[in-house]
Amino acid sequence: MEDAINIQRKRIADAFEQHFRHYGFKKTTVDEVALDLGVSKKTIYKCFRSKDDIFYYIISNKAKERRLMIEKKILHLDTAWEKMETMIRINFTEFRKIHKKKPTGINDRFQSEIASAAFGEMFISLIWDIIEEGIVHYHQIMDIPRSISDMVHRTPKERTIDHGQ
Repeated sequence: MEDAINIQRKRIADAFEQHFRHYGFKKTTVDEVALDLGVSKKTIYKCFRSKDDIFYYIISNKAKERRLMIEKKILHLDTAWEKMETMIRINFTEFRKIHKKKPTGINDRFQSEIASAAFGEMFISLIWDIIEEGIVHYHQIMDIPRSISDMVHRTPKERTIDHGQ
């Protein structure tokens, strides 16, 4: 029974995502999506509390996919600090791509929300890993924002020199 509900939720969310991308969040209505899906509004509201809830569901799932993609890219690295540095670089590269161009609608909002959610989850997890590895002590935690800024703004050549490679 739960699988049927999850399948229905995914079907509804997929339809809403298409509408959000095409019409934008404000112009997308539950009535239109229900009509397109051939279901009642009641069916949609059995699966989700609101349109905001559907948007959050979509963003959460996309962020999870993005997080898994990033985890695959950093899995081979030895230390949590190296993983953090690489994860930050990946995310800031994506943020730059998104924000270099003028936002054109819901697709840009989706991409920004997805990147932000994935970054936040991984950042917190990696901070704890760094602390557990003993790399960072209390006084060094205060230097993390500066360290992140340094990592992001260094050139690839400077990063190679720093690691002695």
